[in-house]
Amino acid sequence: MSTMVRARHLSKWYGTHEAVHDVSLDIAPGALTAVIGPNGAGKSTTIGMLTGVVRPDGGVIEYGGTRAQPTPRALPRSRAGAPRLGVVFQGSVLDGPLTVRENLSIRARLYDGVPGGRVDEVIALVDATDFADQRYGSLSGGQRRRVDIARALISHPTLLILDEPTTGLDIATRRSLWTMLDGLRRRENLSILLTTHYLEEANVAQQVYLIDHGRIHAQGSARDLIARYTQYTLEITFEPNRRSDIESMVRGRVKHAPGAVRRGDDGRGGGPDDAGDGRGDEGARGGDGGHGVSGNPVVIDGDRMHLSVPDADACIELLMAMRPYVRDFRCLRGTMNDVFLTLTGRDAHGASASAGSACDGATLTSTVPTARTDPAAAAVADSIITEGSRS
Repeated sequence: MSTMVRARHLSKWYGTHEAVHDVSLDIAPGALTAVIGPNGAGKSTTIGMLTGVVRPDGGVIEYGGTRAQPTPRALPRSRAGAPRLGVVFQGSVLDGPLTVRENLSIRARLYDGVPGGRVDEVIALVDATDFADQRYGSLSGGQRRRVDIARALISHPTLLILDEPTTGLDIATRRSLWTMLDGLRRRENLSILLTTHYLEEANVAQQVYLIDHGRIHAQGSARDLIARYTQYTLEITFEPNRRSDIESMVRGRVKHAPGAVRRGDDGRGGGPDDAGDGRGDEGARGGDGGHGVSGNPVVIDGDRMHLSVPDADACIELLMAMRPYVRDFRCLRGTMNDVFLTLTGRDAHGASASAGSACDGATLTSTVPTARTDPAAAAVADSIITEGSRS
């Protein structure tokens, strides 16, 4: 795959604080690339260096094979292969008292060669026709974001850079915005670089860079990162009078621990030390070559049990073995927030670090699908809002 933007070993200091340390990334044509991490991780500083707003203290940036030094502002605009940039900043640069159409018309005049009909074209592209003649300041947060994106599209960019585009928006508005952006990327053959602290928004990205404290901790597709750094969680509701059977079966299948963690109203003992340290020396996925239970704690609370397993096949094997005792279940896949927790030891934005997206729970009287044929399981890593609603 060719590279539209290539950055190597970028660094930026503010006094004695190193905001970005040795960051390298690639942006491919027509792809969605995500830089994710918590607030203050260095995402916006990285975007600033890529757009020429912030001067790097170290490193190299190439646009279309042309080395930009010391900032992308030095890049010859006419150079073949150099991308045209459109940037949506965290804060809007549009004027509240003016209408959407007036704002965009003013911005269009700042560019050479923009045809007269381009304003109406970008308004239609972002589905803003219904409120094009309303004052920008009177719009909802989601509507304003659409107009901000329209402003960035006026110059026919080949690379759209979005810095925290959905901050403060509700789930329904985020879903609508991402549907629009995905359509734009496909129709316009547009490359998109996204920064966000909503880690689940990276699920549709072809390439993800996870950044914290100015450093890249991992990179790859969301599906690959989730598979590499997280496990599945199996939640089972069992018949109350079969608890001892369930406990015996779990003890026989736990690979790194002799017993289960117990809590709840029965007062019986047990604690986290009974079931290992949760990750162990064999990595985030437990290092289990078979389909047993990993070293993570097994929690039995009343008629419910939660345990970690390495993959969907292990969920299915355990469910089949426990079939006579189980009333209901959910198989939960790890999330990007779990990836962040594994790599940094802390949650990205204060939400629960437990596994999030669920394969459809069903009673065991139904046919149990395998991991290789269940479309719901295969689609988990491509879902934004399902996971986001649990984060």
